[in-house]
Amino acid sequence: MKKATLRKERFAKKLVVIALATIAVTVWAPIPGIIEKVFAADLTEAAMRLNRMAASTADVDILVIAKPATTDTENDLYVTFASGFNVDAAPANITASTANISGTTFNGEALTAWPGIGTSAAASSSQNVTFNSGDLTVGTLYAFTITAGIDNPAAAQTHVNTISTRTSGDAVIDTKQVAVDVVSGSTDQVSVGATVPPTFNFALDVNAVNFGSLSSSSVSVGTTVNVDIDTNASNGWSAWLSSANQGLDSASTSQTIDTSGSIDGTPTSVTAGADYYHLDVEVTNGTGTGTPSIAAEYDGQHSGSYSGGTFASTLTEIATSNGPGTNDAVALFGIAAMVSTKEAASDYVDTWTVVGAANF
Repeated sequence: MKKATLRKERFAKKLVVIALATIAVTVWAPIPGIIEKVFAADLTEAAMRLNRMAASTADVDILVIAKPATTDTENDLYVTFASGFNVDAAPANITASTANISGTTFNGEALTAWPGIGTSAAASSSQNVTFNSGDLTVGTLYAFTITAGIDNPAAAQTHVNTISTRTSGDAVIDTKQVAVDVVSGSTDQVSVGATVPPTFNFALDVNAVNFGSLSSSSVSVGTTVNVDIDTNASNGWSAWLSSANQGLDSASTSQTIDTSGSIDGTPTSVTAGADYYHLDVEVTNGTGTGTPSIAAEYDGQHSGSYSGGTFASTLTEIATSNGPGTNDAVALFGIAAMVSTKEAASDYVDTWTVVGAANF
C-alpha cells in the first residue's frame, strides 16, 4: 500500500512539472503583432511642426523630425494623425519634400534630409500615412516636410499624432507620440506695422558769393554754392532760386550789371567786355533711385565757353529729381562780366533766395 501510494505521488509531481513547463513555454512564445509592440523603442527625439497652427488650414506644411534609437534597417515611416486631421485618401496627393532641410536646425541641432522619403506618400488609409524611407543612422536627426494633402483639424486644441519607423515586414522599430497644438482664427500670427516718416533736408554750404574784382577783359565766376538735398519722397524734389535785383546793383554809383536775355529754356552766352550776370547750375552728386537734372534755362557752362540762365525776381525752378535721394547735390555758379566804362565801386550786390521742396 505504501509503495503504490508513493508511486502515485511521484507521478502527480511529474505532471505538475510538465504543466508548469508547458505554461512557461506558452507565456514566452512569440505572438504575431504583440512582440513587436512590446519591444519597439522610443524615438530618441520626435516632433511635428505645423507651418500654420490655425484651425482648418488646408494643405498645411508639416515638418516631421525624428532621431532613431534602434539599430535596424528602416523601410518606411508610418504616421498616424489624430482624429480631426483631414488626411487625403490618395497617396499621390500627400506630397513630401526634403528641400531646405540641410542647413536648418531644430533645438540647436542640424537637421539631415530624410533619405528615401520620396515626393509623395506610399500609402494612405484613414488617419494613417506611410512614407518610404531609407536606412537611418542611430543618433542622426532626420527631417522632411509634408507639403500638401493634410488639413488642420477644425477643433482648436492639442492633438496627438504618432510617428513610427518600420521594417520591410511592417514591424515597428522606433515610435513616439507627439503633440501639436491647433489654435483658433489667426492667433498663430502677429500683425507687424511700422511708419516711415517723410524726410527732407535742403542745405547750402555757403551763404555768400564773391566775384572778386571784375574785368572788362575776362569773365568772372563767383564762389561756388553747393546745395545738398536728402529726401525719401517718392517723387523726388525741386529747387528754386530768385534774384532780389536781377543784377549787381551799386548804391554808391547808381549803376548796375544787369542780367540779360529771357527765361526761354536756352542759356545765354557770356563774353567779356559787356554787362552779363547769369547763373549756371550743375549736378554734382546723385545717390538714390531718383535722378537729379537741371532746368534747361540754367544748364550752362561756367568755364571755357561761358553761358548761363537769366535771373528772375520770382522763384524759378532750377533743378529737380524724380525720386528719393541721399546726398543729392547741385552746384550754383554765378557768372559776371562788365563793360570797361562801369564806374568803380565795391558795393555791386545782389541777394539770391534758394529754396527747395520734396514731392511726396
